[in-house]
Amino acid sequence: MRPLLAIITRSHRRPQKESLFAGVALIALAAAITIPMDTIVKHLTSSYNVLILLWARFFFHAVFLATIAAAIHGEQLFRPPQPKLQILRGLCLASASLFFFYAVKFLPLADALALVFSSPLVLTAIAPFMLGEKVGVHRWGAVIVGFIGACIIIRPGFEGFTWHSLLPIATGACFALYLVLNRKLSNTAPTLISLAVMAIPGAIIFSAIMPAVWETPLPQHIWILPLIGVMGACGHFCYIRAYTKAPAVALAPFGYLELPIAVFFGWFVFHEFPDKVTWVGISVLVASGLYILHRERVVAKKNPTQTPLQ
Repeated sequence: MRPLLAIITRSHRRPQKESLFAGVALIALAAAITIPMDTIVKHLTSSYNVLILLWARFFFHAVFLATIAAAIHGEQLFRPPQPKLQILRGLCLASASLFFFYAVKFLPLADALALVFSSPLVLTAIAPFMLGEKVGVHRWGAVIVGFIGACIIIRPGFEGFTWHSLLPIATGACFALYLVLNRKLSNTAPTLISLAVMAIPGAIIFSAIMPAVWETPLPQHIWILPLIGVMGACGHFCYIRAYTKAPAVALAPFGYLELPIAVFFGWFVFHEFPDKVTWVGISVLVASGLYILHRERVVAKKNPTQTPLQ
């Protein structure tokens, strides 16, 4: 989750020291962390209940970053601004992760991730209603084309289609709501506090579920469960830091670096490779997302005070 995960912000301030190279390097590092994490999760879904993996993802994320944030920022960690929106954002992230972890259990890694890239399309579609932002005919057209691309990938009504194919779409929808809340909460708290607090709702919910689904991990997996949470936290941190180094509209296209990495890991670890039809759908979906980014640049040039959606 992710390419456009970034720190979507309403701030009109530009990074103090912009560096496209540093931003791209951080985006690449984030992808190099999160795709292996997704690969580990997919591998472990054959051995453990997905809810246990979700617990590990959020519990160890929260513990890891809360410890660091408390050491740096002290009591400020326990008084985050706009706590209700903070909780809602955490719930959106937990829901997105829930759908995505189940998606990678049943679907090829690259297919699931490609469909998650529908999040910028969903974000564009809901922006007029939740953010009061104008979306023109060009971007509405890109949303429709992107939807067609998603349909090509999941192929509803054709042999091989299952309801599992809809899980990444649900992930993208939850993630779009998460992005909207990022917009509303931007610059209200230090990065480490935001990252720690956003994991707490998921950590609490999945910890409450654990007594009903707990399985004692195999000895070789004991260290992997904490690693999932730490990798998730580090991946999010790299994305957020990237968007402090360079403008979002310049960096967002590099988020698609995740796709070839996911294709490689899917092929290398699980012997999965997208078929020709899936590649067509991925191409259409990515093209629509890139076109939305292009239109954002056009809008930003005409109206410099408007913050891009992506």
